[in-house]
Amino acid sequence: IRGNGRRDNISIHQFIELFDSERSINNDKITWNDVQISIDNVIKQLFECVSVVYYHKLVAMAPFDRVHPNTAWSEDGYNKASARAMYGLDIILDSSFNPFLLEVQWAPDCDKTLELHPTFWNDNLSC
Repeated sequence: IRGNGRRDNISIHQFIELFDSERSINNDKITWNDVQISIDNVIKQLFECVSVVYYHKLVAMAPFDRVHPNTAWSEDGYNKASARAMYGLDIILDSSFNPFLLEVQWAPDCDKTLELHPTFWNDNLSC
């Protein structure tokens, strides 16, 4: 947001350049790359947690009518399903640029993204 209260849409590349230049003016040692690594780690931890299915003899497997259709069980009980999906993640950064996951949407609205990045779907979901 600019000083006049007007909000401008900028590309991710412009944002990173502005972020890093502002940090260098303030003599901060953090760069956007450092922040991005932290965000990537939060996302990685999220999907590691939700994709792990631990099967033990003492714990019965969920009945198949209660299991998500993309779930596949193998002989050893681990989830080996492969599927593609697009999720929307709301992440906030604190004043020290530490990321916190707020919510995950299973059907995000990508209209604004497509306005700013028309090849978004092809760039992210191409085989």
